[in-house]
Amino acid sequence: MAKALELYRDLGSALGEANSLNDLADAEIFTGQYEAAITHLTRALELYRALDSQFGIANVLHDLGKALKNTGRYREAAVSLNQSLDIFRSVDDRLSEGRVLNDIGEVARLTGSYGEAEVSLIQALELTRSLNALLEVSESLNSLGFLSLDSARPGAETLFEEALTISRSISNGNAEARAIEGLGRYQLQYGRPDQAEQLLNKALALYEILKSPRIEIVAGSLSRHGLVKN
Repeated sequence: MAKALELYRDLGSALGEANSLNDLADAEIFTGQYEAAITHLTRALELYRALDSQFGIANVLHDLGKALKNTGRYREAAVSLNQSLDIFRSVDDRLSEGRVLNDIGEVARLTGSYGEAEVSLIQALELTRSLNALLEVSESLNSLGFLSLDSARPGAETLFEEALTISRSISNGNAEARAIEGLGRYQLQYGRPDQAEQLLNKALALYEILKSPRIEIVAGSLSRHGLVKN
């Protein structure tokens, strides 16, 4: 991707450069290099705006919102995500709308705005179910599960179990690991440390295969609760 970026810059192709920057940032978000992703996405956004590429602008704003969320810059993340949502709705891109709604709900959950989070996440789930977008459905179920845990509402276990079933049916390791992590946290919350330890170690093993930035989070959770890391 870095070579492609250099090539497009040498050719003076603003669109090629913007696309390469976006691809590079996607890889950086996946591996937890959020600050680098923010830098590349900010430049890509400038290029897409100069080109008046609405899809490019909306896509980068979405990715930028995800990166900002993961650095704890929730207010900036919400602004970016809502701008992305407006554009996707204006061009009737319903799948992207569902994805962004899920991330808006995640930001609201992380800031303790549980009512707002529930509205966005339910909208995301309903929309992605209507499109039979199974990966996005599993992600929304996981997000609703973590919302239930954080807000001490019932239903988390059922949400995670459905997410787990769907993620396995489509062989998506990240969504599967997130569902298992959620089930582990559920067991912790309800005083079943042995089951929690087993589930969190399963999630950790999957995250390690994926080289996910959630490795440290799950390992830290095991350590904080006095559980053994396998």
